[in-house]
Amino acid sequence: AIPVHILRPNEMQYHLPPQIPTPTVQLELPMDRPIRTIVDKLKSMGPHIYLEASRKGGLTIRMDEEGASLACFYHNLVPRWEEEEEEEKNATTTTATVKVDAAKLSACL
Repeated sequence: AIPVHILRPNEMQYHLPPQIPTPTVQLELPMDRPIRTIVDKLKSMGPHIYLEASRKGGLTIRMDEEGASLACFYHNLVPRWEEEEEEEKNATTTTATVKVDAAKLSACL
């Protein structure tokens, strides 16, 4: 009663989950500082939200629209270090900026 489709080996790559590289900046948010409320408020003001993170433990959530720009800052977050050399841990100047769809980000949270 369950339909089964057999794929050719060369078609398999189109049905696998996407390969996502390890992020350059990973931060752990404390449970008492949720970002969902901020994202929900910003999504009503514009379609896109910018997330800027640094390995120093800073996170900025901002929205830039015509005539207005809002930002929320989080400081002293804990960076996550996975399988990296000690030299990379000392180089804490790495930052990353991502532009995301506000509605999709809110749905994920």
